[in-house]
Amino acid sequence: MTAALALGWDAFEELLEGVRYFDLRPCWIRDNSEDWVLALYHGPVIGPWLEDVLNDVQKFMNEGSRELLILKFSHFGNFSDTVYRTMVQMITDKLGTWLCPSTPAVRLADTSLSNFIATRGAVLVVCDDSYPVNNPTPNIYTYRDWNSSDPQNGQLTVCDQYSNTTSAATMTADQTAKFAAFDGKCQNNSSIQCDLFLLSWTLTPVTAVWYYAKQVNPILDSSVRGMANPNSYGQCLNILYVDYVEYADATGICLRLNGIAS
Repeated sequence: MTAALALGWDAFEELLEGVRYFDLRPCWIRDNSEDWVLALYHGPVIGPWLEDVLNDVQKFMNEGSRELLILKFSHFGNFSDTVYRTMVQMITDKLGTWLCPSTPAVRLADTSLSNFIATRGAVLVVCDDSYPVNNPTPNIYTYRDWNSSDPQNGQLTVCDQYSNTTSAATMTADQTAKFAAFDGKCQNNSSIQCDLFLLSWTLTPVTAVWYYAKQVNPILDSSVRGMANPNSYGQCLNILYVDYVEYADATGICLRLNGIAS
């Protein structure tokens, strides 16, 4: 499964490229007409309106996809419980037909993929922070990171640890080591399973992300070949996370890792 930041592409184009995991960071802001709207952001940069992204996902699903998409919401900016409920209502209005149904008796990660997409594609929405806990909503799941202080609240837990460097060699060594050490348990409560491992193939400069992405995207394929098999704990790579997916061949690499393409 791939996740990415794309250069100039909208969500529909990323979906066509094969991206199936989206890291979405919503904020509540005033638009040019002074109306309050939900937008997506990263640091000081404001991106598209959330409604436009959801429309793109709806468009893709309407074309008959039989795949599972994951929309992860976190880093809520200028939020409150009221704003969160507004966001959830928008998601439900746009994607309710495809949202994965809540199954309280079965842990999310223990549900087979075929149960989600037996007859049609599906969208799994997971939300970080306290908002989904304080505002439980059918078909909206709670997300927790591997190093969260309350992993027991996570219906989906993910080891997603970026390297915080601008050195390609340092990042490569760090991500390789993180995968080797991943034992499938959450850091702060080893009794809680960590469901997925995300390989964060990203450098983190203050600016000029594209310049740095050009250094690491070409070496992704050769680097992950050494991680194609399960690690010593039996854990596998689950998500490849890159900047500028249109120049990374992340989807092709995922297909090769799964033995679907050579």
